[in-house]
Amino acid sequence: MFKVGDKVFCPLRGAGIVATIEERKMLDETKEYIIIKLQSSNTTVMIPTDKVEASHFRFVSDETMTNEVLEKLADKETEIHASTVLKQRMKVNKERLMAGSLADYGEVIRELTHIQRGKALNASENAMLMEARKFLADELSLIKSISMKEATKLLDKVLA
Repeated sequence: MFKVGDKVFCPLRGAGIVATIEERKMLDETKEYIIIKLQSSNTTVMIPTDKVEASHFRFVSDETMTNEVLEKLADKETEIHASTVLKQRMKVNKERLMAGSLADYGEVIRELTHIQRGKALNASENAMLMEARKFLADELSLIKSISMKEATKLLDKVLA
């Protein structure tokens, strides 16, 4: 379970720090909530402690995992097996984003960037790529203690 000060990742929201854990009464029911201050958007997320696991909230990845993901993103030699069927590719990538692991975000970015080099992405895939890049940069900035701008530059450099 998380404690105050833990660095966490909230799928489809971004990385943040547990600000507080407190009991709150909502709809005539008192529950314990984890309040997370998101790093990039200056907002907070409140989630009941009994829903954390099902929501795929997790500790941010460690430096080793981060380096593995960055190395994989930089690898231009390994063949990418992206589905050629747009509908299937969108489904798989959406599932990856919902799973919320750093490796999953890296796979979405790697695959869509590879496709983008050959042809323009449609609006949905482009939005998905931008979202995955934002969340990966968000987590990188928290792990490496750098600004979001520096994390984005690092990601751009790795993908170049």
